[in-house]
Amino acid sequence: MIAYNVTQRSHEIGVRLALGASRTGIMRLVVVEGVRFALAGVAIGAIIASPAGRWIGPLLFRQSPTDVKVFSAVGVILLGVAMVASGIPAWRAARVDPRTALQAD
Repeated sequence: MIAYNVTQRSHEIGVRLALGASRTGIMRLVVVEGVRFALAGVAIGAIIASPAGRWIGPLLFRQSPTDVKVFSAVGVILLGVAMVASGIPAWRAARVDPRTALQAD
């Protein structure tokens, strides 16, 4: 989804680069957007998983279905994966040639 969004916004990214935006700024813009979606997904997943834990509780071996350490670790890992997964489209966005992006439309 992030890669598709970067492709759709190539004209805007080209304008930003032509106006003097740094390549690291463009990368930060794309990665923050990806992490924002992942953060919303982690929050929604935690909200849904908390009450659903009572059905999974009997299947767990010496582990509470509402263990804060597990929820935190999974959230941090998912956000890390989202950062790495957003990094590839961000790197591509930072390499956009402003002249080509502006002439494309």
